[in-house]
Parts: sequence; C-alpha cells; structure tokens
Amino acid sequence: MAEATVMKPKTPEPKPTEPRWNLPASGTLYALAVDGATGCAYVGGSAGTIYACDLNAATPTLRPRMHDDAYVAALEVLRDGPQSGRLVAARYDGSLVWYDRHDGKRLRITTAHDGWIRDLCVVGDGRRLATVGHDMRVKVWEAADGKLVRSFVGHALETPQGYVSAIYAVAGSPDGRYVASADRVGEVRVWDITSGKEAARFRAAEFYTFDGEKRDRSIGGIRRLRFSPDGKRLALAGIGQITNVDGFVGPSRLEVWDWQTGKRAASLQDSHQAVLNDVLWSSDGRKLTAAGGGDGGGVLLVWDAAGKQPEQKLKFKGHAQRLARLDGGSLLLAAGFEGVQAWDERAWSMPASANATKMAS
Repeated sequence: MAEATVMKPKTPEPKPTEPRWNLPASGTLYALAVDGATGCAYVGGSAGTIYACDLNAATPTLRPRMHDDAYVAALEVLRDGPQSGRLVAARYDGSLVWYDRHDGKRLRITTAHDGWIRDLCVVGDGRRLATVGHDMRVKVWEAADGKLVRSFVGHALETPQGYVSAIYAVAGSPDGRYVASADRVGEVRVWDITSGKEAARFRAAEFYTFDGEKRDRSIGGIRRLRFSPDGKRLALAGIGQITNVDGFVGPSRLEVWDWQTGKRAASLQDSHQAVLNDVLWSSDGRKLTAAGGGDGGGVLLVWDAAGKQPEQKLKFKGHAQRLARLDGGSLLLAAGFEGVQAWDERAWSMPASANATKMAS
C-alpha cells in the first residue's frame, strides 16, 4: 500500500486588499526612503528615532538605527558616487543631517532653514538635494558637502486673506534642471537651477479653502507634487474644498498639470474624506498612486492619469504620510500613523513605477 502524503499547512497569503506586512512604530512617521541596492527602508517621524528595515528578511521588522534629538520631517538615501551609503534627514529644527547608514554615525549637520523643513527631495541623478521650509524659501544643495547652490524666494508669506502661508512640498525634475514647489493656497512655482530664475508659475485653487464665517481659517494646500517620468507634467496631491474646517473634512484630490503651459490636464477627485499626502507616477506616466488619511480614515487610490474615477481604492486604519516603491514596482510602502504598511501591487496588475527602486535579489 502506498504511503500517504502528508500535506503541510501553508501560511495564508494576504488578500489583494490587505497589506502584505504591518510594521509598527511609535508616533507618526512622516519620512520614508528606500535603498534598492541593499533592500533596506528607512523611516522617521515625530518620535525622533530613525528606523531601518531589511525588506529581504523573512519577517521584516523596524529596528531603531539613529536616535535623533528632533522631529524628522523627511529622509533621502544617497545611492551613487562617493555619497553612496549615506542617509540625509530633514528636521523640524531647520537642519539637514547626513548619516552613515551602516553604523548610524552622524557625519554632518547643516542649518538649512529658519524653522521647520517641510520637505526634502533628491534632484536628478542624486548629486543635489532640494528643501522647502517654514521660512518660505526653496533651496538647492550639493549632496556631497552640503554646500548651498540656490535659494529661491517668491511664494507669498501670507494667504490672500492675510493669514500665514506655508510651502509644503518640493520635487526635482528627472533631468535635474528644475525644482518645483507648492504652497497652502495652491500656488506652484517651477525654478530653473542653472539660471536661478523662475521658469513657470500657476495656481491650483481647488486645493485651498478659506472659511470666513465659522473660524476665519486659511486651510488646505498642495501636500505633495511629483514630476512625470518625461518631466513635462506635475502631479499635485492634497484635499479638495473643505466643508468642515474643525474636522479638516473634504474630498481626496489629485490634479495633473502641464507646467510649461500652465494648463491643467486632469482633475481627479474621490468622495473619501481625506487629504492625500503623497503621490507616485507609474513608469509609463499613465497611472498615479496616492495615499493619505483624514476624517474618513486611511486611503490608497490608484488612478489612470487621464481618468475621472479611481481604478483601485483601499481603506485602512490610520493614515499615510509618505509612499515609496521597490522591486520594480511590486512592493508599495506607506509610512504614517504608528508604522509602515507594505502592499503587493502585483495583485492590482499595475505597471512598474518611475519612482521605484530596484531591490537586490
């Protein structure tokens, strides 16, 4: 008689609408950066601690790597040239800090802005960085030594109603020639790094709400912007017209603009009540993935860049502040409230992302 085959139980795969991993951390994570060469992700936020996570591990875990003494607003990994192996953190106290990713040692600290640095990005091939801060300045830095290359001024310090404004987001063009910045009233400016001059300006007014009746508040703003893979368009993420200023209640909103002509190419809005804090392009420039959170809870949305309704809509607990892709676009990381969630995009039949970083096998 043939011997019976013993079937070992398999670990159940997560459903397509569930995250592959949930990686807990203290506080809210506002910063996320990935290193494809090592398959490592780095996150930081309100608690000051910068965590590292080996995504190649059988059970990925967030482990404290650097203990910072200030709120971490943004992170970037330097991947090429002599700066390879370094991590740059933008902090609430206005400083930029360079770390050795391998041993966590602090290598350099530079006072970059007068007040909170709200965003940080790598420009072009990684030789330069760009920041925006509470002082309403847009700055470009040499990644190697922290030398200031350009400082751009132009965004209004106040909203049209006389309230304090803010620049929330900065993005670098793929060719490294331009940086774009976006503020509370929905104004976007594109700056030419070589000439030091403004290259374009337009306003996406639907991202801004002024309540002159109940609370006298200027709220909203563009929370993230990204150049398309060909550098011709900008995707803007935030919240539409706010109906409840106390609860920050309004629809999730994306817009796509041809920045050179100042014409809006697409308006993408969903009824889910949340602010979209980040957005990524697909490698072919046809799709957009955005995430955020708010009164309606956390949300992840996938749109055709020319469509009207999202192709995919996932709700989750908490909210997301920053997105990143790895492994050709199959793994999407969302950092936010009390940790990181990792989603397998292959279940969504999505193309690889232009923002993806190839993980080492």
